[in-house]
Amino acid sequence: MLLVFGRESKQTYCMSNAEIDQYFEYHNQNMKLLQIGFTRIKKEINNTYRLKDGSNYVFELSVNDPRRKEAQDTINSYNRILSGIQISWAEESIKRLWYEKSVFADDQSNFLIDNRVLEQRWHLTLKLSYCIAYNLVPQGDETCQSVNINRDSRHLGSIVTTKYRSLKQIVNEILVPGFHIRNKVQHGEWIAAFLPPDSKVYSQDLSDKISAEDVVRISSRYLITTSLYNLIVEIVRFRSRNFALDPSQTPFEYFFDQRKRKIEFERKKVLDSSLDKYVNHLIKSEKKADMYRASLLSDE
Repeated sequence: MLLVFGRESKQTYCMSNAEIDQYFEYHNQNMKLLQIGFTRIKKEINNTYRLKDGSNYVFELSVNDPRRKEAQDTINSYNRILSGIQISWAEESIKRLWYEKSVFADDQSNFLIDNRVLEQRWHLTLKLSYCIAYNLVPQGDETCQSVNINRDSRHLGSIVTTKYRSLKQIVNEILVPGFHIRNKVQHGEWIAAFLPPDSKVYSQDLSDKISAEDVVRISSRYLITTSLYNLIVEIVRFRSRNFALDPSQTPFEYFFDQRKRKIEFERKKVLDSSLDKYVNHLIKSEKKADMYRASLLSDE
C-alpha cells in the first residue's frame, strides 16, 4: 500500500493496488495530452519556418526584413511554450514512474514523492533504481540514503558504475539546465529574465539561455527524457536473467548501448542545435513539394 500525505489535513492514508493503478493512469492521461500539445506546437514552428510571402520564403529574406522579424517573434513565442511542455513532460514522466507496477516499495515511493524539486526527483529515482536492481538496499535504509554507488564500484564492477555515472551526467548536463529555465518561462520571462527568487535583478545570462532554446534543442531533450525513463524502468522492473533475447543479460544491460547511442545522438543536438541546418532542410523540402505541386498542375 502506498501512503499519500494530505497537505492540508496532515493526515495519511493507504492507497490500494487499484488506486495505485488509477494514479498511474491519471499521470498517463496527462502525458498523452502533453504529447499532443508538444507535437502540435512543434508543427506550428515548422510551418512558420516554411512560411512564404508571395514567391519568397520568409526565412531566406534578410534578418532585418520586417516579415522575417515578425515570423521570428512568432517562433520565439512557440519555443517558450514548447519548452514549458517539455519540462512538464519530464515532470509527469518521473511521477508516472512512481506508480509503475512492481517498481518501488511503499516507503521508497513516498520518499521520492516528498522530494519536490524536479532535479532531485530525477537523481534520487535513478539512484534508488540502481540500488534496487543491484541489491544495494541496506537493511533499515530502504531509501538508500546511506548508499554511495561510486563508493561501491568495487562490488558492482566498473561497467555497472560507469553506466550509472553516464546516466547521472546526462541528467545533469541535459535535463537540469532545462529545469532551471522552466521557472523563468512559466512566469512570463520570455525575453528578459531576472534572478531568482524574487526576479528583481535583470540577468543577461539567464536571458541568453532562454533565447538559445530552439525547436532542435527542446525536441532532443524531449527524446532524451523518454529514453532515460525507459532505461530506469528496465533497470528496476526487469531484474531476472530470463530475458528471452539474451538470458545472460537483463533488459537494461541488453538495450543499454542502443538507448545510449540514441541519447548521445540527441545530446549533440542539445549542445549544438545546428538550427540553420534544420531550417534549411525544412525550406528545401518545401521547395521540392512546391515543384511537385507545380508539375501536377502543368500536367492537367
